[in-house]
Amino acid sequence: VHAVLDRHGMVERRKRRRNRATGTPLSNGCRPNDLWCADYKGEFMLADRRYCYPLTITDFASRYLIACEALSTTKEAYAFTVFESVFKEFGLPSAIRTDNGVPFASPNALFNLSKLSVWWLRLGIDIERIKPGCPQ
Repeated sequence: VHAVLDRHGMVERRKRRRNRATGTPLSNGCRPNDLWCADYKGEFMLADRRYCYPLTITDFASRYLIACEALSTTKEAYAFTVFESVFKEFGLPSAIRTDNGVPFASPNALFNLSKLSVWWLRLGIDIERIKPGCPQ
């Protein structure tokens, strides 16, 4: 019955509401090591036909490039190792600002928290998320 009514335009389709990410209040991060920014800078194909995903971590105040790691995937396990080594070398920041993408956020999890962001919270690091489409 539904298919017949649909064919004749007598059924109105409901639009599903997507779980749309929102940003959080952003701080100024005036001093070095107050606020770090982390992001994957897209993907590109290497000569051997594999993809590379560069993960960058920068200090907001000084614009110092803390890390730029060429990873083979955006999975959390790889980001964990990068952040772990960076924390050992530079210490812990007060906050980390990221976008709402994988592995920094998980759209289906409680409060959009991924395993990586939960780990940061357990370490006492505040999480800042930019609004989608508004990188600054």
